Amino acid sequence: MRLRPELLRTGSRWGFGGALAALALALTGGCFSSKPVTGHEGVGGALGSFELTVRGAAPQTLTSTACSAGGRWFLGADFLDAKTRMAVRLLEDPIYGPVVRVFDTDKPGDRSWVFHRADCVAFRMSLDPSGWRINGVDDFAVELELDCSVDEARVKGQAGSTHCH
Repeated sequence: MRLRPELLRTGSRWGFGGALAALALALTGGCFSSKPVTGHEGVGGALGSFELTVRGAAPQTLTSTACSAGGRWFLGADFLDAKTRMAVRLLEDPIYGPVVRVFDTDKPGDRSWVFHRADCVAFRMSLDPSGWRINGVDDFAVELELDCSVDEARVKGQAGSTHCH
């Protein structure tokens, strides 16, 4: 878009305010998209997936379709599977360092497994503030790649989002 100099002169039909409004609209037009901000593009909008194997049960694939930041409750993010209602939570613990919890969002106390870095052959993560704050919640770029086992459970997979809030 090119501003015409005659629009900036006082007394013109649009005036300086009109030119300023046109410039503001041109610069912020992309902020008013009707599509939600998504993370990594994947098959069917997936952010990634994790394979959960629990002793005595069939392996379960958790396909992360949404990412939610911990906000005021914890430093980290949840990768959520809407179909299975399971979550893979990355938590930055101030004492133990990064921890992952896999849990059923309907029964968080009953079906829950915690994996520390020492339980993993692969544990790569990044949790970087994007500089955005949306509805009072900080937005993060999150990456998580795991291959972890505890006595009765194993989780392996990866997920990521450039805008998790």
